Amino acid sequence: MRQKFKMKSPLVYALCVAIAAPAWSAERAPLRGSSSGAGRTERDREAKFRAIPDPAALRAYRQRLSARPHHVGAAYDKANAEWIAAKAREWGLDAQIETFDVPFPTPKERAAVERSMSYKATAANFRQQVEDQKGQVENLKSALLKL
Repeated sequence: MRQKFKMKSPLVYALCVAIAAPAWSAERAPLRGSSSGAGRTERDREAKFRAIPDPAALRAYRQRLSARPHHVGAAYDKANAEWIAAKAREWGLDAQIETFDVPFPTPKERAAVERSMSYKATAANFRQQVEDQKGQVENLKSALLKL
């Protein structure tokens, strides 16, 4: 058993290296279908594009968008839509807000529902019901045996 593992181990390592080798050389290899100059330009553009997302800005955007409840039709939902449209315009995109009327069931009144029993009380109640049924089964057995 131990010998089989030793034989497979170098084979697994060689397979991993063979699979990962194209990824290591992909940065240096020319792009297929492009000249070397066009490939370099494309790689430069990709590097610039990868550098665009700023983690701090993304965190601030996420916090802004999720700061308050924003279900369909809520005031903050509209504020989020306007903020997103303004950001898109700031980035040079042509952004428009379209309004659609959709059926969305929303309660007119919200009330807190109090649980009637805790888990422990429910479990104790269940155990009592099981014990009661066991007693009923025993009574039925004794009645049938008397017949």
